[in-house]
Amino acid sequence: FSGERPVGAKLLVAMRELEEAEMLLPLAQGNEPLEVMAVAFALPAIDTSTAPVDQLATLYEMVCCEYYADVQLEGARHIRKMLSASAGPPNDAVIDAGLVAPLVGLCQSVRGAELRHEALWALTNLASGSSEHTNAVVQAGAVPFFIEALGSSSTELQEQAIWGLGNVAGDSANFRDLLLRAGLAEQLASVISAPDGMPIGLQRISAWTLSNLVRHMPRPSWEAAAPLIPAMHILLSKEDAESLTDALWVVFYLVGCDAERTVAIFGPTLAAMLDKDDAKVRVPVVRAVGEIVSGDGMEVDAILSCGVLPKLIPLLSPGHHKLHKDICWIVSNCFAGTQSQVQQVIESGLLAGMLELCAGDLPWPVMKEISFACVNLADDGSDDQALQFIKLGGIGALSVCVSACVAHLGDSELT
Repeated sequence: FSGERPVGAKLLVAMRELEEAEMLLPLAQGNEPLEVMAVAFALPAIDTSTAPVDQLATLYEMVCCEYYADVQLEGARHIRKMLSASAGPPNDAVIDAGLVAPLVGLCQSVRGAELRHEALWALTNLASGSSEHTNAVVQAGAVPFFIEALGSSSTELQEQAIWGLGNVAGDSANFRDLLLRAGLAEQLASVISAPDGMPIGLQRISAWTLSNLVRHMPRPSWEAAAPLIPAMHILLSKEDAESLTDALWVVFYLVGCDAERTVAIFGPTLAAMLDKDDAKVRVPVVRAVGEIVSGDGMEVDAILSCGVLPKLIPLLSPGHHKLHKDICWIVSNCFAGTQSQVQQVIESGLLAGMLELCAGDLPWPVMKEISFACVNLADDGSDDQALQFIKLGGIGALSVCVSACVAHLGDSELT
């Protein structure tokens, strides 16, 4: 053959192609001569002078080229690079060319680690696209092989598999439930709980994937999400802010599964995380507390007993303005609860801190939450608590709120 195309060869014995693991010697035991023929043929190869989308037919031949792992590896790598393009990766064209099924076949554990990694990477990129693209990966049977790769001794393979599964889980509640039924929660917990620890990249992608497993509405049942809890304890003990943030979002989502159980397990941790000097870490904590106190069960008293209220006061300072609306929402929800809960807010100093905000120029969403809080206190608080509100400057703050309402809504809407 001329040119630079790679060449393959196969042996024919009595016009029958010799299998890969078949040996010639056992076939030559008789007295009859053994006719053996070697046939050379050109292996598929990429033509770099053509556009990537015009190479798909050749790439299909390459990834289907059994017994030539180096050709399959080159094909899988080209597909992965095509799907990694930041601008308009040819996802639809790759699917239409029938490349998904052979890529899934290359993910099997009998393949070499490098070939598996490239195939998993290509499928991960495809699953990060639209729901149709993710569905193509799932329907081709990729999920069991992604989960199988979690048990690999290769950290690189594990990380790629977790990333791909995170893309699938993040697509929809249906795919999330599919992964939970397939045992992904237990498998992830096993990876995160490895006695020799894990690299920071694996830690971060694991925390992100955990958050995708509980993020979608409707939330999964507590029984489906509970296997994540051992891994959560490990991630919440880490100092890396990115991992912590995703893990705390998991706690926030778990409130929607079962608020009372979530507080019983993670309430003290939420309180402790309010002391962290990182805004990204504090956001899911404040949201989780707000979600908890919006209920009307024992979980409200449970989270207040963890001492979260005094820890919120420093977050009412100007440097934390992005949290002000959520903190005022917490106050408003507590004021809609029992008089005991109202009193805890007053005694913690959080009511005074909230009213002091009215001395500044507040955005309407914050002012609206303060207004709701004042109304809830008037409706559900005792006469004595109303007096405490007045002594703390509540009338002046309420006047500011009314003026803000008039300015925002107009007189006609108020009447």
